[in-house]
Amino acid sequence: LWQAVTRASRRAWHKQELWPGTGNRESFRRSFLSKDSIIIWTIKTWRSNRKRYEADIQNPQYAHIRFLRITRRQDAERLITSLKSRR
Repeated sequence: LWQAVTRASRRAWHKQELWPGTGNRESFRRSFLSKDSIIIWTIKTWRSNRKRYEADIQNPQYAHIRFLRITRRQDAERLITSLKSRR
């Protein structure tokens, strides 16, 4: 949730284009007050998504998949760096 709030705030404040070349920019109203708010969507779906992901991780059907749990930005950066070095 914190990441969604800070990212949406930063994009709205800087009027950052969401996808280059589209002209689609975040606004404070869209981010926080609209029915299409990413913040509201995150709050509404977080628990059910977490349960679904946990169930998938435990599902024997997916035993061949190596799941990585990334809980910190440092972990994500480390993973990206290691993947880039494998090229």
